Amino acid sequence: MSSREREKRQKFLRLMFQQYYRNHAADIDIPDRLHMREFALETWEYTWRCTRRAETDASGQTVYVGCGRKGTAIQRPSVCPVCNSPTVTSTNWSRHLGFRTAKAMRSELAARAPHSVYHSAAFYNIPVARDMQEKQWQGAELVFDIDADHLDAPCTQEHDSWVCANPNCMKTGWGEPPEQGCPSCGGLEFHRRKWICDRCMDDARRNTLRVYDEFLVGDFGIDSDQIVINYSGHRGYHIRVRDPRVFKLDSAARVEIAHEITGVGFDGNSVVGTTLNIPQAPARSLAGWGGRVVDAIVNLIRNIDSYEGGQHWVSRLRRNREAIIAGLLKNPPEFW
Repeated sequence: MSSREREKRQKFLRLMFQQYYRNHAADIDIPDRLHMREFALETWEYTWRCTRRAETDASGQTVYVGCGRKGTAIQRPSVCPVCNSPTVTSTNWSRHLGFRTAKAMRSELAARAPHSVYHSAAFYNIPVARDMQEKQWQGAELVFDIDADHLDAPCTQEHDSWVCANPNCMKTGWGEPPEQGCPSCGGLEFHRRKWICDRCMDDARRNTLRVYDEFLVGDFGIDSDQIVINYSGHRGYHIRVRDPRVFKLDSAARVEIAHEITGVGFDGNSVVGTTLNIPQAPARSLAGWGGRVVDAIVNLIRNIDSYEGGQHWVSRLRRNREAIIAGLLKNPPEFW
């Protein structure tokens, strides 16, 4: 595609976005506490600026490079459109924006027609301040970012690939790079190529719904009306908890919540008790990881025929499968 065709396409898309913002203003999602959010826009146009600076040439004379002008362009300029100087800088981002009202936000979107709009999960007294300290943080939503390429789904072995970074080797392979190093040269650095397929996204959806159902609503008791799930736009989903009780949580508390959900630091012995020195499973109705331990045990026993291990307890579980499962599902459990 030529640069002229690319420019025509960009202008057409900008016009379509502008038409949407104008004709569907009521459909634009307006976040709560709008006036306390920081916004950023990614536009179709680039704002450029040509820096004028003094340099010394080969003869020792002072010469000036750049014209000091600025402007906008549909495509990112590599040189100044006015003087052809390479000192030009450009960006299609506008950051540290804020809106007092929904009307002001909709008007700005209709006027500038950005292709992407972002807002902070945090709340600030002065969201338009450029320095983070000056913004005066007042709290933040609890946000979970679930990306398909971070879940290591089985299908990654089929479409992800790696190349050894050693230029004298360049060994290739599928899936994750080998932890022990390149099988050809032993190198530990790789170039990776990741791909997102429908099965990856299905895996991300399942994990998103599990976090929502099992943990946020089930374990933490957060009202479902206070939770919003959004498609992230590419690789997965965002879960936003808008319950005011989480707004003031510091970073340590948020990390602890993430660890609870992912099971970091979980010790199975902490939920397994003993009766007359016999291990006793926790009640399945127990909130948190205790109940999940029982679910995992029940699932293992139900599928014990597919277990390939030869331990002595395997045959016992197979013989008494139904009775053991029935006992585990009682409250309190009768069997271990």
